[in-house]
Amino acid sequence: MKKNLRLLAFYLVQVALLSSVDIAYEWSSPLKIEDGTTVPWYEFAGLRNGVVILGNHEGGPTGGLILTPHAPQFVPLPFYLGAGPEGGGMFITIWFIGLVAWGAHALLRMRSNRNTTRNANDRPPLVPETTAQQAAICSRFGSSVSVPAANLKVGIALRTLGITPLNALRHSPGGDASGWYIWGGERLPDDPEFFQPLHVSHLAEYCPSLLPYIGLAPGWRVLLAPGHEDVWYDESLLKTEV
Repeated sequence: MKKNLRLLAFYLVQVALLSSVDIAYEWSSPLKIEDGTTVPWYEFAGLRNGVVILGNHEGGPTGGLILTPHAPQFVPLPFYLGAGPEGGGMFITIWFIGLVAWGAHALLRMRSNRNTTRNANDRPPLVPETTAQQAAICSRFGSSVSVPAANLKVGIALRTLGITPLNALRHSPGGDASGWYIWGGERLPDDPEFFQPLHVSHLAEYCPSLLPYIGLAPGWRVLLAPGHEDVWYDESLLKTEV
């Protein structure tokens, strides 16, 4: 939800900016009538008064290129098409274009997130075969061995795994959750949609570098980067509700 609201704010700014300037061009296009005479006629296209407009009118002179800043203008009707004896045209409002674009963007983002999670969990299980290495890691840092079952889930930010450093922390497990949360990057956003659920059995495919540490007990944290390993115990993880 927060991502969609931020996306909406981004589109609102663009709508306000585009509704605050007229950028249009008007040119002469004489209209020939049945008796062979011509009527001065002008066509125009561009941004004007908060709408994308295309039309024509009688009279003149032509305005040429129009570039005029002004306060934001918003037309209540989302679009309009009309004609009369002295001209006609069609327009679609900037705010309506922005609304449609935001809706399409939000839907595509939601669909992409769902597909990423579904594809990750629907692939054939890849059960880790590094139990001995996991036990060695636990022994080296003084942790009890607590390898989660393959059918338990981790919270993982799949889109960030290519970013360094790789971070992982483990809360107390509960239900079908192993307690592990994994992400890439220096910052952990305060976003409930940041993590996606992934079975432990798929970590060998999506995050193999963390497998040796997956047996660390709740309360442990891991930070990995090229040539760097940092593993430490953080008791506050056991007191934090997830």
